[in-house]
Amino acid sequence: MTVDNEPSGAVFADDRTHRLYLWRRWNKQGPWVMFIGLNPSTADERLNDPTVRRCIGFAEKWGYGGMFMCNVFTLISTDPKKLNVETPIAIGA
Repeated sequence: MTVDNEPSGAVFADDRTHRLYLWRRWNKQGPWVMFIGLNPSTADERLNDPTVRRCIGFAEKWGYGGMFMCNVFTLISTDPKKLNVETPIAIGA
């Protein structure tokens, strides 16, 4: 998959309970930046959540043309306390 052909997108586990990464591209001439968070929230292929909107704002201010967002944990949750840090699930294992 090439992300340069799509202005936004995301890769999920088959059941969509885990998001592996997402991207947003607004200027093909600008470089990419990567943000690493704790866990994904509600953003998907097209819709942004508050964290993604904040990261886009920083990236644009810093002169980037696109961003990747990945996380330490892949479970989609608006409450990080729900993460099972003792037995994380490895996607694809």
